Amino acid sequence: MTIRARAEDDGSSDVRGAHGDAANADSVSADLIGILDTVDLPIVAVGRDFTVARFNRGAAAVLALTPSVIGRSPRDIQVLTNVIDLEEVCAQVIADGAPFRREVRDGDRWFLLRIAPYTRSDRRIGGTVLTFTNVTAFRASMEQAIYEREYTKAILNTVIGPLVVLDADLRVQTANRAFYAMFQVSREETQGVPLYDLGNHDWNTPRLWTLLKETVSNNSEFQALEVEHDFPAIGRRTVLVDARRLSREGNPGHMILLAFQDITERKEAEVAKVRLAAIVESSDDAIISKDLNGVIASWNHGAEQLFGYRDSEIIGKPITLLIPPDRHDEEAVILPRIRRGERIEHYETVRRRKDGSLLDISLSVSPIKDAKGRIIGASKIARDITRRKQIEAALHEAKETLAKSHEELEKRVKERTVELELANMALRQETEEHKKLEKQLWQAQKMESVGTLAGGVAHDFNNILNIIKGYAGLIRQNPSVDEKVAESLNIIEETVERGAYGVRQLLTLARKTEAHLVTTNPNVLLLELSKLLKQTFPKTINIVLELEANLPSLSVDTNQINQALLNLCVNARDAMPGGGKLTLKSLLVEGTKIQDLAATAEPYVCIEVKDTGSGMDTAVRNRIFEPFFTTKSVGEGTGLGLAMVYGIVKSHNGFIDVESELGRGTTFRLYFPIAPFQDEPAVDEMSRETLEAPKSARGGGTVLVVEDEEKMVYLLRKALLRNEYDVLVAPDGEQAMDLYHRHKQKIRVVLLDMGLPKIAGWEVILRMKKENPNVKVIVTSGYIEPDLKAKMQHAGVQGFIEKPYNPNDVIRMLCDSFATD
Repeated sequence: MTIRARAEDDGSSDVRGAHGDAANADSVSADLIGILDTVDLPIVAVGRDFTVARFNRGAAAVLALTPSVIGRSPRDIQVLTNVIDLEEVCAQVIADGAPFRREVRDGDRWFLLRIAPYTRSDRRIGGTVLTFTNVTAFRASMEQAIYEREYTKAILNTVIGPLVVLDADLRVQTANRAFYAMFQVSREETQGVPLYDLGNHDWNTPRLWTLLKETVSNNSEFQALEVEHDFPAIGRRTVLVDARRLSREGNPGHMILLAFQDITERKEAEVAKVRLAAIVESSDDAIISKDLNGVIASWNHGAEQLFGYRDSEIIGKPITLLIPPDRHDEEAVILPRIRRGERIEHYETVRRRKDGSLLDISLSVSPIKDAKGRIIGASKIARDITRRKQIEAALHEAKETLAKSHEELEKRVKERTVELELANMALRQETEEHKKLEKQLWQAQKMESVGTLAGGVAHDFNNILNIIKGYAGLIRQNPSVDEKVAESLNIIEETVERGAYGVRQLLTLARKTEAHLVTTNPNVLLLELSKLLKQTFPKTINIVLELEANLPSLSVDTNQINQALLNLCVNARDAMPGGGKLTLKSLLVEGTKIQDLAATAEPYVCIEVKDTGSGMDTAVRNRIFEPFFTTKSVGEGTGLGLAMVYGIVKSHNGFIDVESELGRGTTFRLYFPIAPFQDEPAVDEMSRETLEAPKSARGGGTVLVVEDEEKMVYLLRKALLRNEYDVLVAPDGEQAMDLYHRHKQKIRVVLLDMGLPKIAGWEVILRMKKENPNVKVIVTSGYIEPDLKAKMQHAGVQGFIEKPYNPNDVIRMLCDSFATD
């Protein structure tokens, strides 16, 4: 029965006639509706106003629809209740004219809802037709299929070994996770791909291809096909392949299940086992296995060579067969240790051969375990050490012999060591002496340099002092000089003398002065010095004399020695600002006890100056004799005192030694050779004559003055003319020779300065002596080297006047020279 909306019409028959065609159309529509009622498929018509227009008998039966639903919203139908967008969908279908499909649920039932537009007689869309296809059974079968598929996949994925399913064309259909992991591919990459295209085509082998085709066609299977393949994840592996055919019910096609088993480790283990067996068999050592009861289970070639038994003779026999009777207790100790899993390493013992002979062996025993880790036996490795024992015995004997030789060698080494130590001591002493010589040489070189400097300074400085002194004397002779001027002149002359004294000190420092030697007793020098010190030094300094009696005399320049000793005492005083003890000591010392290499075996007089002052460290002690070196503050010392002491001592052919430590005082020892005679030596007559007053200050005759200092020439000319001398002046050596050559007949004396331009003074003397051997020459100079002075005396130079001098000194010497004519 088809339910539809009816329009009740109680009009006249005319109306029905007018509508004859319409009635005919309704008849057709009724037939169509009757046809739809015969269809079991539920059909519901929905108008454009989204209300139910009609439904067929199938919809009433399946969807439980009643006539009351006509004119109501289709959402009131139970199966469409949850279709929220139903109205929008219907409107969209009407607008687009395209059908719509969706599965909807009604309790346990599932329907496939199809919405399509329907057209009226005027060709306009009158609404939509909703059909409901029951798909509950289909969904159940699909879910069951999906479940079975997932269940199968789960089973496949739980299998550790790789599995793959191929179709009849050998294309991959599915596989488990182990397969994808081994080949490093995904399901999407392998789905439908032929097996022989996987990897590097290693599966494309005629043998595998033939077996797989036979499996499909003959419903056969194959097992343990060994294949090698390079897998991306695990490298080259060896696998066993098993194959069987799979048939599906209702499906004429066949499939193949392939299973892979990785046997790489097993193959490697088999190779290793074979290799190990070969190693064991080829080993020269005896390798034996036994069970826990001590029964021999295996026996290699090395054991046969070592003990003499073939494997057929010994396997199954007790291990005690190889042990001498007196050592059977060893096995009773070894077996319990093996059962506990312990190892025995390099146990040295004795075993017996088949012929009964004994041999020394080194035995290592290890437990043998089965696959479950249980100890089932022991492995023994025995090595023949008989030869080693013999070598050890020989070595022990050699060691004893070597020990005896070593003792003898040690004895000889000790003796030689003593000899070397003595030689080394002598070498060190020689090295120290060499260092001392180097130090002395270095000091001598420095003093020589200072001497050269001192000579030049003395000459130039004395020239300056000479001019100052001369002009001061000239001013003094002026009658108009009053007391104040005279006092100033005295100060000038005293200052000149101080300057000259300073020059003499510098020359003494450089050993450039002539020593005026006299024979004197050293104790007298020390006594006089002690008196001076007690008068001038602070009372806090205790001055002590320790004089050895009957000391021989010294030939010394007493002024220089006093100066040296005074310098040492002043330094000692400065080192004891808070007071202390100053000891002056004299004694006779053998030359062999002096550490200076230049000392002879003759006795020396030692003068010792010792203080209890602050002392010196090594660095200072090594430099104290250097000129201008001082540890005193600026303005408190010149650094020449000890250098002068050194120069004075060396000029007397003596030696000086010093001992000092910080906080323990200082001791200076001065060594002087004793005088070879006791009489007073002759004094330089020429020097003495210069000190004696002339008989007459007036003279006569011509004097040639050779001097390059114009100011000094002026003074000399004035003094000579005042004393009635004729004067010729030459400012350099060249003019001096020219004047002498032209006027030598009237020149009685040549007053010659040594430092001349053009031709030096010594060369002028030699040329004048060559021209006139009797020429009288008086030399003036700020400084003359002693050796040069000796040469001049030998050449006949009549006198020497040291600068600074007073012009009157020149007049006196000229008078004396004329008096000797």
